[in-house]
Amino acid sequence: MTHPTLSLVIPALNESKIIMTHVRELQGWMAKNLPDLIYEILVINDGSTDGMGEMLEAECANDPTLRVLHHPVNMGRGRAVRTGMEGSESDYLIALDADLS
Repeated sequence: MTHPTLSLVIPALNESKIIMTHVRELQGWMAKNLPDLIYEILVINDGSTDGMGEMLEAECANDPTLRVLHHPVNMGRGRAVRTGMEGSESDYLIALDADLS
């Protein structure tokens, strides 16, 4: 993938049941509303113990718009957002909750 213009940063903890549904929802919205924008969805696995991190790694192998960064333990939403800021290479960043609220 070329340099993204937008990073959608999602801090997440133990969200294995919903995370891929919400990633796909975001990808659908981006394709419909901003089809020419180069973007990434950057999920910050904040120390999950429910297998979410491994599931996301497997998805990343086949999805160039998806990346995951891992915290070894839960460090909190604020630190996860900062990790997303530090790990993003895009021009713009939006932080979203894992439940898309």
